[in-house]
Amino acid sequence: MAMEIENVGVMYYSALVPCVISALTAQGVAEFLGATGEQFAVNIVPEFTATQGIYTGFLALLCAVVSVLFCQVLKFSGKTYKKLLPNPYLRVFVGGCIVVALTYISGTRLYNGAGMNVIEMAIKGEAPAWAFLLKIIFTALTLGAYPLSYDMANGNYFTATLLAACVAAVFANVSAFAFKTSPTAFLTMCIYPMLPGSELYRLVYSIIMDDRVGYHEHGRKIFLICMAIALGYIIVEVLYKYTRFITHRNKE
Repeated sequence: MAMEIENVGVMYYSALVPCVISALTAQGVAEFLGATGEQFAVNIVPEFTATQGIYTGFLALLCAVVSVLFCQVLKFSGKTYKKLLPNPYLRVFVGGCIVVALTYISGTRLYNGAGMNVIEMAIKGEAPAWAFLLKIIFTALTLGAYPLSYDMANGNYFTATLLAACVAAVFANVSAFAFKTSPTAFLTMCIYPMLPGSELYRLVYSIIMDDRVGYHEHGRKIFLICMAIALGYIIVEVLYKYTRFITHRNKE
């Protein structure tokens, strides 16, 4: 999948073995740490015939149309947000309110998050027919309002990631205090989307293709993004500990 995402329509077989090894390594590490990935069991496999081949091709065509629709809606939502709400702070606030309102109107949280639950329902034949459309709308409204920190940082991904990490760390500590638990679980959930997965794919691809300029650039981005995540968490954690120390000392 990573090979197809990196360069749509082109398959580099020289990258096949490294990608397989990296995937198996990641799976082994995840299982060692007690984490399990999403697995979907397909119990019924129809006999492959000419008719089934036509149906499969037609389904692939419909999936391509939905993919194009998703990209266009995402592009449209981003432009509309910026046109109607030039202020990035207001844009994110309004976007969040819209998503919350739609969640309550729909009466379900199926369309929030990564959407793996909807995929599982679709494989079982239990997903509503309009689920794909609602997921596109929810995702477009969410991602369209996202570029707050990116706009503030004028395209500087280090500053953008630093700001996002600070917000995530604040949220994790507040949630941990409210639920009387460790902030680790909340922090992991918040930081996961910030990890430079796409840059890591491009780094491996550049190494395989012996593109020295590419792997230096992508390696530099990965390093800076990871440093920004760590620094954001450290800043908030230090301020949080210092605030608790001052509060505790004043009470004494």
